Amino acid sequence: MKAKFKNISIKAIFSTIPNKIINLKEQINIFYDGDLKKYDGLFLSYTMIQNGARNVLLCVGDTISKIVNPLDSNTAPIFGDAGSTTLISCDNTNKDSYFSLHADGKGYENLIYPNSAFRIDNKEKYLFMNGAEIFNFSIDKEPKSNNKASFIWISSNASIKAQKGLANYSASKAGINAAIKSIALEVAPKYRINAISPGFVLTEMIESWKSVYDKEYISNIDMMYPLGIGKVEYITPLVIFLLSKDSAYITGQNIVIDGGGIL
Repeated sequence: MKAKFKNISIKAIFSTIPNKIINLKEQINIFYDGDLKKYDGLFLSYTMIQNGARNVLLCVGDTISKIVNPLDSNTAPIFGDAGSTTLISCDNTNKDSYFSLHADGKGYENLIYPNSAFRIDNKEKYLFMNGAEIFNFSIDKEPKSNNKASFIWISSNASIKAQKGLANYSASKAGINAAIKSIALEVAPKYRINAISPGFVLTEMIESWKSVYDKEYISNIDMMYPLGIGKVEYITPLVIFLLSKDSAYITGQNIVIDGGGIL
């Protein structure tokens, strides 16, 4: 399958060409993936391209903060709401795309959404995740699917700077810092793996939990960072860099990006 894709804003599409959406309904197929599983959505979109579709608009989104316990230091910092819109167009000049999709039903008990698809009679209100098993899956299964891939694990400055009440969280993140060094040796030169350690980042999820992260809490946190509380746009350039070819000679490193928070 040959195609090209471009991330775009769904609002921009409907605001700039609202009249053309209807006229192009035979040329644009809109595919919505309710869960944040863009990989599956890409596969189905490329299949549609292969079978004659000229353009596919892939919409992906999830509001997982509704089922994450804001007081759970093990899960709350790594989950958040997100969404994307990608226009996938037929382009015979591009290289073929290959997908590796596989599932054997094992390990479902390690990541449970409350009553998700009625898979389990779970009376718990919040998401459950066995972090250790998810960690093992990520280093055992995923790297086999992509040659010359670059992997980024999200650590935290809490792995370096002690904070009250974060013993379990800090220990798990420190484990990442140590693990990537050994893993980098094991997977080189085929793969690269690095970690980044942000500090407190003001995300939409944090803003939605005002009962926990009130103005006084945010003000106190802000004073701990010489450059102020982090924003998402401060972190993403580093992630993009580590995933790109520009960082081809960097592996096994934990890079702190916290506005001076650990100083």
